[in-house]
Amino acid sequence: MDRIIKVHYPRPDILNDRWIWKIAWRDAKKNGPRLLLFISSIVIGIAALVAINSFNNNLDADIDNQARALLGADIVLYSDDPFGEADSIFFNKLTTEQASEARFNSMAHFTVQRESRLAQITALKGNYPFYGEMETVPPFSIENFRNGNTALIDETIALQFNINVYDTVKVGELSLPVVGFVTKKPGNVKIASTFAPGIYIPFDSLKRTNLITTGSRIKYRKYFKIAEDKSVSRTLNDLKPAIRAFGFSWETIQYRKENLGKSFKNLYKFLNLLGFIALVLGCVGAASSVQIYLREKTGVIAILKCLGAPGEATFLIFFIQTIILGIIGSILGVTLGSFIQALIPYALKDFLPINLSYAISWPSILFGLFIGFVISILFSLLPLFKIKNISPILAFRANIEVLKVTKGVQKRVVFLIILTGLGLAIYQTQSIVLGAIFSAAIVFTFFILSLIARLLLFITGRLLQKKMSFVWQQSMSNLFRPNNQTLILIVVIGLGTFLISTLDVIQNGILRQVEFIGASNRSNLVLFDIQPDQKEKIDSLTQEYDLATQQLVPIITLRFQKIRNKSINEIKNDPDDDVPNGLLYWEHMVTYRDELLPTESISKGRFTPVIKNQKDSIFITVAESMASLIHVDLGDEIVFNVHGLPLKTYVGGVVKTDWQRIQNNFMFIFPAGVLERAPQYYALLAKSPDKNVTAAFQQNLARNFPNVSSLDLRIILRTLDEIIDKISFVVRFMALFSIVTGLIVLAGAISNSKYARIKENTLLRTLGALKKQLKQITIIEYAYLGLFAGATGTFLAVFASWGLSIYFFDIIFLPNFFDMAGTLAVIISSTILVGWLNTRRIIKTPPLEVLRKEV
Repeated sequence: MDRIIKVHYPRPDILNDRWIWKIAWRDAKKNGPRLLLFISSIVIGIAALVAINSFNNNLDADIDNQARALLGADIVLYSDDPFGEADSIFFNKLTTEQASEARFNSMAHFTVQRESRLAQITALKGNYPFYGEMETVPPFSIENFRNGNTALIDETIALQFNINVYDTVKVGELSLPVVGFVTKKPGNVKIASTFAPGIYIPFDSLKRTNLITTGSRIKYRKYFKIAEDKSVSRTLNDLKPAIRAFGFSWETIQYRKENLGKSFKNLYKFLNLLGFIALVLGCVGAASSVQIYLREKTGVIAILKCLGAPGEATFLIFFIQTIILGIIGSILGVTLGSFIQALIPYALKDFLPINLSYAISWPSILFGLFIGFVISILFSLLPLFKIKNISPILAFRANIEVLKVTKGVQKRVVFLIILTGLGLAIYQTQSIVLGAIFSAAIVFTFFILSLIARLLLFITGRLLQKKMSFVWQQSMSNLFRPNNQTLILIVVIGLGTFLISTLDVIQNGILRQVEFIGASNRSNLVLFDIQPDQKEKIDSLTQEYDLATQQLVPIITLRFQKIRNKSINEIKNDPDDDVPNGLLYWEHMVTYRDELLPTESISKGRFTPVIKNQKDSIFITVAESMASLIHVDLGDEIVFNVHGLPLKTYVGGVVKTDWQRIQNNFMFIFPAGVLERAPQYYALLAKSPDKNVTAAFQQNLARNFPNVSSLDLRIILRTLDEIIDKISFVVRFMALFSIVTGLIVLAGAISNSKYARIKENTLLRTLGALKKQLKQITIIEYAYLGLFAGATGTFLAVFASWGLSIYFFDIIFLPNFFDMAGTLAVIISSTILVGWLNTRRIIKTPPLEVLRKEV
């Protein structure tokens, strides 16, 4: 006994005591499967974090490497008018290689298939793209296109209508054979072709379409490839005289890089926050596993103290285990995360204009290792500090006392955890404000989930007092078994259910909102680019096909010349004036009428219906959102450029519009008597009885009025369905991390309370319980647990999705309770499966084996 006490007496340097390391190793080896559950929680959280950070880093590198290929040239000029005059004065004198492009939307008719489709028509001239490739099937078709009067079409539209090579496409009055299908074009986002697939025609054939008239909404581009002996800045200086003379906007490779970086900034933040949630859940799982494990070690620790081991030594035994397991879990997590990152580009490839590469991101890996090491220590400190207070007397007691740490230690540890979480959130979002807000939101969400879970458990405890059958009552009482971690399991699994159910409700609301256009009084067909002399003929055509015309609206395109007595250049150069640059130079579509629509209401000022005297001031009505963006209020002056002529107006009213209604909504409404003589076109909303009538009408329209475009709004529903399904895949994928973490915590709780469960089943069988009843008790127990976790998440999802629908997305709240019930059934089934797989061996353990161990 003296020798034993001498060996265990604390030394000055406890970390160098071989006995501590030997005990830590032997204990870990004996309890390996249980400690692996602690590792699993860390692995899941670190894997999500590393996967997302690696994807973000690779995306940054791809943008940097592919910027030139994305632009397809070194410099691009943009214009709403043809470059003809600028070509003759400036560009034809340059030796720089050039290419031209014109883009507009129009109906395309496929004569063989007798089908029509709204498409983006792109007229090309020159060898664009200079960088990157326009990939086609067959591969040589791009050369055939450049050498003759032929057309290329996007692969998506070819698949939709079963179009073959050398079938004919008709755009306006121009008919061309299709020589190939475009599978990839620089800078194109694949999902965009779902709305308006591309059709490519020779630039010299543009006039033959007879679609380019006054008021046509067509955009022109001029591409420049810089010679090797010149720089971008020098070439841009050569182009500046033309840019200033004609007001062209321009873009360079560097500008494209910056724009893409800004565009993906929100994507980065979104993914980073999802990774942060997965990591937080991993931390919860790790802390839960350590706490359960150390509770069961109370007796062992008490015996060690009886043998003379000091509190610091017992603390270090398990602290060493935590550190090593944290390192192992971090290594496994970064390895798994490096593989998972390949799935994220697959989910997002249709939304990104670049080719996503796969590369190991060492900064992400090193950061993941560091964070894994930190959280494995930090979230284990509270349970570890408790063992220092274990009294040797517990070695002789049958009951296990609940131990606590001192308030000072607890406050310091909690403070470190909060500080680390806040720092990580700020690092992930690259914003102090957003990081702080998100951290607070996480704490609030956990608080609400915990509150609901406690309420359910309170109700459950009251139900135990009611008369129930033995199996159901025993199953329910098992939720309150020591070390069962019922509250944590409900919170963690409930959070995953909350994320998935909220997403389903929002997705359903958006789709149902669009689907609602098919109601009896809603339009489902839109015609635009109707010229004034075509109104009566098209009206007759709609009557021929029994289409109910619901709205015919004149549209005029205007630009800003002055806002609040400040010119566009003054606003642009004023650092205190934050009007978006795009709004300053866009062509704004406005209308005129003498009455407001039922979905419009004046929130400020008044609506002016008619201007009777040409000398009267013109008071216009501005939408609330536009008034906020350009910072105008009642009485402020706005000068518009009406095709070269200035038109002074004043803000007479601010209108609130129901943008959810399918109708022609406008940011600016002029009174009647002002714009009637301005160049204009018309848009028509109609109600079609069914899709067959719509298809026949569109074919007739494309043949007789090739300049008029039509859009079946049912296509929007199908398109939104495709897009939202792809976005929701990413969110569901990340939400599954939380559910998987919850199931791992469940498996850990079962494993760490294995002996208690065996003893309980032994007592029940000794008292006469059948093996069949024990199986039923186990299954019903986990059904309760899955039900409570799923119900907690679903309940919170209903309120969250209501708030998001009403106040954020501005859509009708339309929950699909059938889908929610399906999600709940999956959660319950998964919980039962994991619980049963981990307890089936416990049930099979013979009672005699347990009783012998007790003796």
